[in-house]
Amino acid sequence: YGGAGVKFSVITPSYNGMPQIRKCIGSVKAQAGSGHEVEHLIQDGGSNDGTYEFCDGYAGGAGADGYAFDCMSEADDGMYDAINKGWARASGDILSWLNHDEQYLPGTLEKVAEVFAVDSSVDIVFGNMIVVDSNGNPLAARREIPLRSFYVRNDFLYAISCTTFFRRRLLAEGLLVFDTVYKAA
Repeated sequence: YGGAGVKFSVITPSYNGMPQIRKCIGSVKAQAGSGHEVEHLIQDGGSNDGTYEFCDGYAGGAGADGYAFDCMSEADDGMYDAINKGWARASGDILSWLNHDEQYLPGTLEKVAEVFAVDSSVDIVFGNMIVVDSNGNPLAARREIPLRSFYVRNDFLYAISCTTFFRRRLLAEGLLVFDTVYKAA
């Protein structure tokens, strides 16, 4: 596939994510309509704060051109297990995860599709991010740093997850499955 007609699957692991998940969902839904399909899958770990009820109610009215939404709530073994479960349900060409308290800036998925279209041998794309406070005020910017094996092995925050996108073939080859023994990194 090239830059046009790409299908994205965005997994959002969640546990007691109200009210942040509303902005997360809105930011993903806003990515649809640029010739790409966006599948947003919430994988909730059994929230008791109304997160699942909100998401389940949203699923019925979430239909938009190029946008699909689904929410599943079941016990999991932490965030990485939830992401694995979400990716098992995903059908997109490009996979990512966006935590319930994170958001995409407008045009994010369009830019990601363009980068993947340039070189079919590229399997992972990651980029810059803006850190904001609870009111959405910018606090800092974090620029992407070129990959270096030393940093990847020794710094678990080297590539920020909300800026990282993977080709489906990594999942198909068994290379994109998280070890659920790890809980924070």
